[in-house]
Amino acid sequence: MAEFKFGEYHKSIFYVWFESLIVGILLVALCAILFVFNKTTLSIGNYSLIFLAGALFHQLCEFSGINLWYSKNYCELSNNKNN
Repeated sequence: MAEFKFGEYHKSIFYVWFESLIVGILLVALCAILFVFNKTTLSIGNYSLIFLAGALFHQLCEFSGINLWYSKNYCELSNNKNN
């Protein structure tokens, strides 16, 4: 199976796509809930675009290294914020 390598970071391409699928689905669910509270509706095409936007955004963050940077720096950033 192909692997994504970013410095010392290794992650299966399949795993990254699976994460993207989950992010896309969760974004669609969030938008659906927000639109219900707003008493409006979206078409299936709009939900497809929302899903693709979430999935592609996750891919962009993963392959650009933003997720890795965030993972490495999250604890440090949150500890500095609490002190």
